[in-house]
Amino acid sequence: MRRGARVLVWLVSLALVAGASGAAAKEKKDSKGKPAAAVTDPAEVLAWVAGQPITKADLENRLSELSPQYRQQFSTAEGKKQLLDRMVEENVWTLAAEKAGVAERPEIKRQVEQSRMNLVVRAYLTEVMQTAPAPSDSVIAAYYEAHQTEPQFMMPPARQVRHIQVGTEKEAKDALAQLKKGADFAGLAKKASLDAATKDNGGDLGRVERLGPFGELGRQPALAETAFAAALRVPVGPVQSTVGWHVLEVRDTIPPAPQPLENVRPRLVQMLSRQSQEDYYREQLEKQKTEAGFRWNQAAVDSFLHGRKTAAELFREAQDAPDADGRIAGYEQVVALYPQSEQAPQAQFMAGFIYSEEKKDYDKAEAAFRKLLSDYPKSELKNSAQWMLDNMRSDAVPSFELPGGVKRTPTTPLPGGVEKR
Repeated sequence: MRRGARVLVWLVSLALVAGASGAAAKEKKDSKGKPAAAVTDPAEVLAWVAGQPITKADLENRLSELSPQYRQQFSTAEGKKQLLDRMVEENVWTLAAEKAGVAERPEIKRQVEQSRMNLVVRAYLTEVMQTAPAPSDSVIAAYYEAHQTEPQFMMPPARQVRHIQVGTEKEAKDALAQLKKGADFAGLAKKASLDAATKDNGGDLGRVERLGPFGELGRQPALAETAFAAALRVPVGPVQSTVGWHVLEVRDTIPPAPQPLENVRPRLVQMLSRQSQEDYYREQLEKQKTEAGFRWNQAAVDSFLHGRKTAAELFREAQDAPDADGRIAGYEQVVALYPQSEQAPQAQFMAGFIYSEEKKDYDKAEAAFRKLLSDYPKSELKNSAQWMLDNMRSDAVPSFELPGGVKRTPTTPLPGGVEKR
C-alpha cells in the first residue's frame, strides 16, 4: 500500500472526534469580519495552522474524548506527540478541503447534516431512555407465576443417586455381588469407596441431572446415562468413569419442576427490562408523533410501496373513460381502494350522477347518493346529493358544479332530459 493510502486509512480508522483544535482550519473573525486578535498565552500554544493555535488544552481535551482503549495508547509522551501530529494533519487537511470547496458540495452537506442529526437524536434518546421504569417486584412475580411452567424456567428431571467408587472393574463386581446378597449400601460405601467426599454419608451424590455434573465427580456421561436407565433401588454396575469404577443405586426420581423465583429472577429482570424499554420507547415515540402532528399520506404511501395508483390518478382515469360504464367502474374503484381519501365522496357522487343522467337508472343512482350521505355525512357534496335525490326524476336543473374538476360538455344531459346550452 502506498504511503498516502496508508495515511488516509490510518486517519479514518482512528476516528478522532473533532474538538477545539478544529478551529484552526478557519480564522476567527470579530464582529466586523476582520481576523480576531489572538488571546492565547504563547506558552500554551503547541502549534499553529493558518494562524490559529493548537494548545495544550486542545490536546488534553482531544485525549479525554478518545475511547479508553485509544486514551491509554496516547497517554505516554510518545503517544501524545503522535496525537498532536494527527491533530496538525487533521487541521491542515480540513483547511485544504475547505479551500477546495468540499464542504459546500451538496452530497457532503447532506452527510454532515445526517451525522449531526444522528448525534443529536442518539444523545436525546439516551436521556429519554434513562427515565424508562424498571420492572417492579410485583410485575416480576406476576410474570413468573404465569410462565413458571415454561421450559426455560423448569428444572429438568433428575435422579437421587448414591455410589461406591473403587479402583478396578473386579472390585466393582465384588461390591455389586455383595449388594445383591443383601449387604448394606451405606456400610459398604463407608468401608470400600475411594470417594472421600461421599463415603461417610453412604455414597450420596445428591441430585443428578442427565446433562449436569454428576455430584462432586463433575461431568460423567457414562454414569449419568446409567443412572437415568436404572430401576429404583436396584444396584447397577460396574460403570467406568474418568476417576475409577462405580456401582450405582438410584434412590429416587425427581420430576421436572419450576425453578424457584429467586433462581430465575436475574433472567426475568433482564428480559422484562428489555421489554419494558421497548414498550417505553414506543410510548414515547407515539407521544412525540402526536406532538409533531404526524400523519400518513396513505394514498401516496400505497402508491410508492405497492405501485398502486393514487386516488387522484384513478379519479382522473375514471373521468377520461370513453363510456358511462367505464366511468362508473372507475369511480367505484376509487371509493373501494381509498374510502378515506378526498376523492372518495367526489367519486361516489359522480357514480350516482352518471347512473341518473346518462344511464337513467334512477334506482342505482339513488343508492349511490344515499351511500354518499351515509358514509360521508360531512362532505361538501351532501347538499348536491340530496338535491339529486329530490329532483333527478323531475325537470329541475341543478345549479351546482360537478366535483373533482369534472366539466360538463355542451351536450352533458341534465336532470329531466334538459340539455345544457
